[in-house]
Amino acid sequence: SSCCTNQSFALGLHLGMQCHVEMTEEMITEWGRLGAEEIAANPCATVQQADEMLAGVPQHLTALHEVAERLYTRWIAGLKRA
Repeated sequence: SSCCTNQSFALGLHLGMQCHVEMTEEMITEWGRLGAEEIAANPCATVQQADEMLAGVPQHLTALHEVAERLYTRWIAGLKRA
């Protein structure tokens, strides 16, 4: 996105991401509470406010966990071949 040019990358066996696909509802709640000021101060349109993140949990968390499962399964399979 315009706010994060390199959202994820793989370099050899290494995987780097500017996101967290392993999130739980509890983590989203806690991080939103702890980072509320930082989130509110970020002018980038792609940064959701804590209440927006929590509102999306019921419909998005299962899909996020499915993405995490596929991502990490594929990454781990690559490690085994190395």
